[in-house]
Amino acid sequence: AECLPAAHSLLRVKPIRLDLARLRGGAGGGPRRRSRSARDRTALSAAIAKIASDHVRGIIFGGLDGILTTFAIMAASSGAGQRPATTCVLGISTLLADAFSMAGGEFLSAKAELEAQGQDPARRTAPMEPTPLAKGVAMFIAFFLFGSIPLFGFLVSHVALRHFPPDHQSYVSAAITGGALFGLGALKSQFGAGVWWQAGLEVVTVGGGAAIVAYATAALGDRVASRL
Repeated sequence: AECLPAAHSLLRVKPIRLDLARLRGGAGGGPRRRSRSARDRTALSAAIAKIASDHVRGIIFGGLDGILTTFAIMAASSGAGQRPATTCVLGISTLLADAFSMAGGEFLSAKAELEAQGQDPARRTAPMEPTPLAKGVAMFIAFFLFGSIPLFGFLVSHVALRHFPPDHQSYVSAAITGGALFGLGALKSQFGAGVWWQAGLEVVTVGGGAAIVAYATAALGDRVASRL
Protein backbone atom coordinates (compact mmCIF):
# COMPACT_ATOMS: atom_id res chain seq x y z
CA ALA A 1 0.00 0.00 0.00
CA GLU A 2 2.92 2.30 0.74
CA CYS A 3 4.14 1.83 -2.87
CA LEU A 4 0.90 3.14 -4.41
CA PRO A 5 1.59 6.88 -3.82
CA ALA A 6 5.05 6.50 -5.30
CA ALA A 7 3.65 4.74 -8.36
CA HIS A 8 1.03 7.44 -8.80
CA SER A 9 3.73 10.13 -8.62
CA LEU A 10 5.74 8.41 -11.35
CA LEU A 11 2.70 8.05 -13.65
CA ARG A 12 1.54 11.61 -13.09
CA VAL A 13 1.70 13.58 -16.35
CA LYS A 14 2.95 17.13 -16.03
CA PRO A 15 1.33 19.78 -18.24
CA ILE A 16 3.41 20.91 -21.21
CA ARG A 17 3.70 24.65 -21.86
CA LEU A 18 4.18 25.68 -25.47
CA ASP A 19 6.30 28.66 -26.34
CA LEU A 20 4.00 30.20 -28.91
CA ALA A 21 6.47 32.98 -29.71
CA ARG A 22 9.16 30.44 -30.58
CA LEU A 23 6.73 28.41 -32.68
CA ARG A 24 5.68 31.50 -34.60
CA GLY A 25 9.32 32.32 -35.20
CA GLY A 26 9.83 28.88 -36.75
CA ALA A 27 13.11 27.11 -37.07
CA GLY A 28 14.84 30.38 -37.92
CA GLY A 29 15.04 31.37 -34.26
CA GLY A 30 12.43 34.12 -34.19
CA PRO A 31 12.76 37.89 -34.57
CA ARG A 32 16.31 37.94 -33.21
CA ARG A 33 17.55 35.57 -35.94
CA ARG A 34 15.65 37.47 -38.62
CA SER A 35 17.09 40.79 -37.49
CA ARG A 36 20.58 39.30 -37.53
CA SER A 37 20.14 38.03 -41.09
CA ALA A 38 18.76 41.42 -42.12
CA ARG A 39 21.85 43.11 -40.66
CA ASP A 40 24.07 40.64 -42.54
CA ARG A 41 22.33 41.42 -45.81
CA THR A 42 22.67 45.13 -45.15
CA ALA A 43 26.37 44.76 -44.39
CA LEU A 44 26.89 42.73 -47.57
CA SER A 45 25.08 45.33 -49.66
CA ALA A 46 27.16 48.09 -48.09
CA ALA A 47 30.38 46.18 -48.82
CA ILE A 48 29.42 45.65 -52.46
CA ALA A 49 28.49 49.32 -52.82
CA LYS A 50 31.83 50.30 -51.28
CA ILE A 51 33.79 48.12 -53.72
CA ALA A 52 31.79 49.45 -56.66
CA SER A 53 32.35 53.08 -55.64
CA ASP A 54 36.08 52.50 -55.13
CA HIS A 55 36.49 50.90 -58.57
CA VAL A 56 33.83 52.66 -60.63
CA ARG A 57 36.40 53.73 -63.26
CA GLY A 58 37.79 50.22 -63.65
CA ILE A 59 34.34 48.62 -63.77
CA ILE A 60 32.92 50.99 -66.39
CA PHE A 61 36.08 51.39 -68.47
CA GLY A 62 37.07 47.74 -68.28
CA GLY A 63 33.53 46.48 -68.88
CA LEU A 64 32.92 48.74 -71.87
CA ASP A 65 36.29 48.00 -73.44
CA GLY A 66 35.83 44.29 -72.82
CA ILE A 67 32.47 44.17 -74.58
CA LEU A 68 33.55 46.36 -77.49
CA THR A 69 36.91 44.70 -78.07
CA THR A 70 35.59 41.14 -78.03
CA PHE A 71 32.52 41.91 -80.12
CA ALA A 72 34.51 43.98 -82.61
CA ILE A 73 37.03 41.15 -83.12
CA MET A 74 34.25 38.61 -83.59
CA ALA A 75 32.35 40.93 -85.94
CA ALA A 76 35.48 41.49 -87.98
CA SER A 77 36.10 37.75 -88.16
CA SER A 78 32.54 37.12 -89.29
CA GLY A 79 32.76 39.94 -91.82
CA ALA A 80 35.90 38.37 -93.26
CA GLY A 81 34.02 35.11 -93.77
CA GLN A 82 35.87 33.07 -91.16
CA ARG A 83 34.47 29.81 -89.84
CA PRO A 84 32.58 29.98 -86.49
CA ALA A 85 35.29 27.89 -84.81
CA THR A 86 37.96 30.36 -85.93
CA THR A 87 35.86 33.28 -84.72
CA CYS A 88 35.40 31.61 -81.34
CA VAL A 89 39.15 30.96 -80.94
CA LEU A 90 39.93 34.56 -81.86
CA GLY A 91 37.37 35.78 -79.34
CA ILE A 92 38.76 33.70 -76.48
CA SER A 93 42.40 34.58 -77.16
CA THR A 94 41.60 38.27 -77.54
CA LEU A 95 39.55 38.29 -74.34
CA LEU A 96 42.31 36.79 -72.21
CA ALA A 97 45.16 38.75 -73.76
CA ASP A 98 43.38 42.10 -73.56
CA ALA A 99 42.16 41.44 -70.01
CA PHE A 100 45.75 40.96 -68.83
CA SER A 101 46.90 43.92 -70.91
CA MET A 102 44.26 46.26 -69.52
CA ALA A 103 44.88 45.10 -65.95
CA GLY A 104 48.63 45.60 -66.33
CA GLY A 105 48.14 49.02 -67.86
CA GLU A 106 45.82 50.09 -65.05
CA PHE A 107 48.26 48.84 -62.41
CA LEU A 108 51.32 50.49 -63.98
CA SER A 109 49.58 53.80 -64.66
CA ALA A 110 48.20 54.03 -61.12
CA LYS A 111 51.60 53.11 -59.70
CA ALA A 112 53.40 55.67 -61.87
CA GLU A 113 50.92 58.35 -60.81
CA LEU A 114 51.62 57.73 -57.12
CA GLU A 115 55.37 57.58 -57.67
CA ALA A 116 55.24 60.92 -59.49
CA GLN A 117 53.55 62.36 -56.39
CA GLY A 118 56.27 60.91 -54.14
CA GLN A 119 53.94 58.40 -52.47
CA ASP A 120 54.32 54.70 -51.72
CA PRO A 121 52.33 52.68 -54.32
CA ALA A 122 52.02 49.71 -51.95
CA ARG A 123 49.96 51.69 -49.43
CA ARG A 124 46.72 53.55 -49.52
CA THR A 125 47.28 57.26 -49.74
CA ALA A 126 43.77 57.93 -48.42
CA PRO A 127 41.14 55.83 -46.65
CA MET A 128 38.95 55.79 -49.78
CA GLU A 129 41.72 55.27 -52.35
CA PRO A 130 42.47 51.67 -53.45
CA THR A 131 46.00 50.52 -54.20
CA PRO A 132 47.30 50.16 -57.78
CA LEU A 133 47.15 46.37 -57.43
CA ALA A 134 43.48 46.51 -56.42
CA LYS A 135 42.74 48.77 -59.39
CA GLY A 136 44.45 46.32 -61.74
CA VAL A 137 42.50 43.36 -60.34
CA ALA A 138 39.21 45.26 -60.67
CA MET A 139 40.05 46.13 -64.27
CA PHE A 140 40.83 42.49 -65.10
CA ILE A 141 37.61 41.18 -63.53
CA ALA A 142 35.41 43.80 -65.22
CA PHE A 143 37.05 43.31 -68.62
CA PHE A 144 36.87 39.52 -68.45
CA LEU A 145 33.29 39.29 -67.15
CA PHE A 146 31.76 41.82 -69.52
CA GLY A 147 33.98 40.76 -72.40
CA SER A 148 32.71 37.19 -72.02
CA ILE A 149 29.14 38.26 -72.82
CA PRO A 150 29.64 38.68 -76.61
CA LEU A 151 31.49 35.38 -76.69
CA PHE A 152 28.69 33.73 -74.73
CA GLY A 153 26.12 35.21 -77.12
CA PHE A 154 28.06 33.92 -80.10
CA LEU A 155 28.26 30.40 -78.67
CA VAL A 156 24.59 30.35 -77.68
CA SER A 157 23.42 31.61 -81.06
CA HIS A 158 25.51 29.10 -82.99
CA VAL A 159 24.63 26.13 -80.77
CA ALA A 160 20.94 26.78 -80.16
CA LEU A 161 20.31 28.07 -83.70
CA ARG A 162 22.71 25.85 -85.62
CA HIS A 163 19.94 24.83 -88.03
CA PHE A 164 18.99 28.43 -88.78
CA PRO A 165 20.59 30.70 -91.39
CA PRO A 166 23.81 32.49 -90.33
CA ASP A 167 22.04 35.86 -90.41
CA HIS A 168 19.66 34.76 -87.65
CA GLN A 169 22.59 33.63 -85.52
CA SER A 170 24.27 37.00 -85.96
CA TYR A 171 21.08 38.82 -84.95
CA VAL A 172 20.81 36.84 -81.71
CA SER A 173 24.48 37.38 -80.89
CA ALA A 174 24.16 41.11 -81.57
CA ALA A 175 21.01 41.31 -79.42
CA ILE A 176 22.74 39.69 -76.44
CA THR A 177 25.70 42.02 -76.81
CA GLY A 178 23.40 45.03 -77.13
CA GLY A 179 21.63 44.03 -73.94
CA ALA A 180 24.98 43.84 -72.15
CA LEU A 181 25.94 47.29 -73.41
CA PHE A 182 22.62 48.73 -72.29
CA GLY A 183 23.01 47.14 -68.85
CA LEU A 184 26.50 48.56 -68.48
CA GLY A 185 25.24 52.03 -69.40
CA ALA A 186 22.42 51.74 -66.89
CA LEU A 187 24.97 50.70 -64.26
CA LYS A 188 27.11 53.71 -65.13
CA SER A 189 24.19 56.03 -64.46
CA GLN A 190 23.98 54.81 -60.86
CA PHE A 191 27.29 56.55 -60.08
CA GLY A 192 26.29 59.87 -61.58
CA ALA A 193 23.32 62.10 -62.27
CA GLY A 194 22.32 60.63 -65.64
CA VAL A 195 19.07 58.88 -66.51
CA TRP A 196 19.52 55.11 -66.69
CA TRP A 197 17.87 54.52 -70.06
CA GLN A 198 19.66 57.46 -71.68
CA ALA A 199 23.00 56.19 -70.40
CA GLY A 200 22.15 52.72 -71.67
CA LEU A 201 21.28 53.99 -75.15
CA GLU A 202 24.45 56.07 -75.20
CA VAL A 203 26.65 53.04 -74.55
CA VAL A 204 24.69 50.95 -77.07
CA THR A 205 25.23 53.66 -79.71
CA VAL A 206 28.97 53.79 -79.09
CA GLY A 207 29.31 50.02 -79.03
CA GLY A 208 27.13 49.52 -82.10
CA GLY A 209 29.16 52.05 -84.03
CA ALA A 210 32.40 50.26 -83.17
CA ALA A 211 30.94 46.90 -84.21
CA ILE A 212 29.66 48.30 -87.53
CA VAL A 213 33.05 49.82 -88.31
CA ALA A 214 34.82 46.53 -87.51
CA TYR A 215 32.42 44.43 -89.57
CA ALA A 216 32.38 46.78 -92.57
CA THR A 217 36.17 47.16 -92.58
CA ALA A 218 36.69 43.40 -92.45
CA ALA A 219 34.10 42.73 -95.16
CA LEU A 220 35.65 45.38 -97.42
CA GLY A 221 39.15 44.07 -96.79
CA ASP A 222 38.04 40.54 -97.57
CA ARG A 223 36.54 41.62 -100.91
CA VAL A 224 39.64 43.57 -101.87
CA ALA A 225 41.93 40.69 -100.91
CA SER A 226 39.84 38.19 -102.87
CA ARG A 227 40.27 40.24 -106.08
CA LEU A 228 44.04 40.47 -105.81
